[in-house]
Amino acid sequence: MSHEPKHTTMLVHGSWRDTAPEEVDEVLCDPPYTEHVHEGHVLPVRDREAVPFDPAHPEDFLPELLGRARRWVVCFCAFEALGDYCRIAGDAWVRSGIWLKTNPAPQMSGDRPGTPGEAIAIMHNPGRKVWNGGGKVALWRHAPAHGAERCHPTPKPVSLMLDLVRDFTMPGELVWDPFAGGGTTGVACMKLGRRFLGHELEHEHAEVAARRLDRVQRTIDREAAAQQPFGEHPEEAAVLARLHRLLGRGLMPRDVARTLNRAGAVAPPRHGTTGRRSARWTRALVLKWTRVPG
Repeated sequence: MSHEPKHTTMLVHGSWRDTAPEEVDEVLCDPPYTEHVHEGHVLPVRDREAVPFDPAHPEDFLPELLGRARRWVVCFCAFEALGDYCRIAGDAWVRSGIWLKTNPAPQMSGDRPGTPGEAIAIMHNPGRKVWNGGGKVALWRHAPAHGAERCHPTPKPVSLMLDLVRDFTMPGELVWDPFAGGGTTGVACMKLGRRFLGHELEHEHAEVAARRLDRVQRTIDREAAAQQPFGEHPEEAAVLARLHRLLGRGLMPRDVARTLNRAGAVAPPRHGTTGRRSARWTRALVLKWTRVPG
């Protein structure tokens, strides 16, 4: 089962092992953690349950991810698992990074220090490495996901994923998340003009991710439309034709006609403006004045 908000974004409901891509530019994901971590992890009080999906060891998936990525492979993991990632990645290992949570959850038992964030295993297949972070260190400071972003048992904040996508990928590249969860990696890719392929095994999470990606696509479409001169779309052209007829019959006040002309809605193309403000003015006026009987 696939959900495709746009051709540049695809979310597949099912195991990535069944329909894994032959090659992608980057892998950016949050895989299940090891059994030891899952056993000790408890969700917030309101949920009252342990992580509701099976644990996994890096040996179960990392060789496959490295074999399909052309450039970076970036995986969230527990600090205790960094050694396993380094060993399995071999020559592809680059270094460890840290997501430092600005307001981490306290250690509720009070008998040991709490965890300050999550580790990030950073890998790259042999070859020239290019990223957009310049000389900055592998440290990303962000608050945990909250509010509407908490749509998955182990969510990542959109702000963090925007930073990672911006740092490790280039516009137009294909980013793969084989453990898509609530779709946050896809949201970041869509906002930054990257292509996205996600796999999510759990039906409930896949549905949540599909709805989120669809909302983002609608927002992108609205913003793109607002930047285009009014009248390029066939339906808008028909509205403008009616406006011309109404003006010719004297059915619209002169001051409104003057405003529409200034906004570029009824002026000849060489006099029209194409800015976002003009488009918004024109749309608002069209909605108001096309109610006049034709």
